[in-house]
Amino acid sequence: MQRLYMASKKQSRKKQIAQDTADDQFLVEANKAADWTEKNLKSIVTALGAVAVIVAAVLGFQEMNERSKSEATQKLTKAIVEYREITDLQKVLTSTQPQKLIEDAKKAIPSFEAIIASKEAGAELAKLYAADLEFRAGAHEKAEALYKDYLATAPKDDIIRFVALEGAGYAAEELKNYDIALTYFEQLTKLPQSFYLDYGLKHVARIHELKEDNDKALATYKELLEKVPDTKLKEFVDAKIASLE
Repeated sequence: MQRLYMASKKQSRKKQIAQDTADDQFLVEANKAADWTEKNLKSIVTALGAVAVIVAAVLGFQEMNERSKSEATQKLTKAIVEYREITDLQKVLTSTQPQKLIEDAKKAIPSFEAIIASKEAGAELAKLYAADLEFRAGAHEKAEALYKDYLATAPKDDIIRFVALEGAGYAAEELKNYDIALTYFEQLTKLPQSFYLDYGLKHVARIHELKEDNDKALATYKELLEKVPDTKLKEFVDAKIASLE
């Protein structure tokens, strides 16, 4: 499935995404992807570079012949390499040129747009990368539209559906469409795979806070601890509960 690249007014967003990225980060070996269990999934992050490896391992681009498979994979791999260079976390957090980060993101978008337009294998995945780059470039409406497009065709049990839901939620949040953001984040709490339940509830609670509905926010934070007592978010949630009670 992210959720820093604007000027000074985006600094708080940078801190939020940095926290979420650090909290969420995971490494899953591609050759184990088909055998994931809930325990394995618990370690997942919304790192699209890792998602690409997982999807390739799970799906294997089976619908393609060997030649087209190679060509499509090469195009996607090249685009992803560029994406990862641009979005390197250390680079982003230490950059003193936020405008350059925005321009770099804009330059990388056409590669993914071409893959999407080709409708080759990897086109759906390319939507997630393009959406993330649009978000980084400040084009939140375009980002949300791409995430919505992905969600419209993705199976309900898609293992990376959470990436699109979270991304769309962040985009709607940036647009201050809090009710829409809430809808996306609530869906995170209802996925067939429960590994992202705690983060989904965290996002739901955050939006309630933004809507100044502290009672619902408090209840949601408590629900998070009840449903995921071993969550890595416990310290964060305990502090939130204390501040809201």
